[in-house]
Amino acid sequence: MEIASTPEARAQGLMNRPSLPKNHGMLFVFERSEDQYFWMKNTPLPLDIIFLQETGTVRHIHHHATPFSEKVIYSRGPARYVLEFEAGTAHRIGLSVGDQVDLGDATSK
Repeated sequence: MEIASTPEARAQGLMNRPSLPKNHGMLFVFERSEDQYFWMKNTPLPLDIIFLQETGTVRHIHHHATPFSEKVIYSRGPARYVLEFEAGTAHRIGLSVGDQVDLGDATSK
């Protein structure tokens, strides 16, 4: 899991990457819980975007975000963390809204 905890790392995200290694993703760590907005501009691979509350509870899952889309993907309420994985990962692992995600010490980065 890559950690994006600085404004620069969060702005870059997974843009311009044609592929991801198996079971690889990125965790975006924000300073505080608030509405989060993402888009897929310059991102050539489809992603699942998972918005997490401060407690690690899944608030919203956006499945199969469209590559290169400039459509805004909204957290649907305050989120402190956001996970991005290859599209289909959330279904494959059975992740649902309300589930608890253990981020371990990744949130201290």
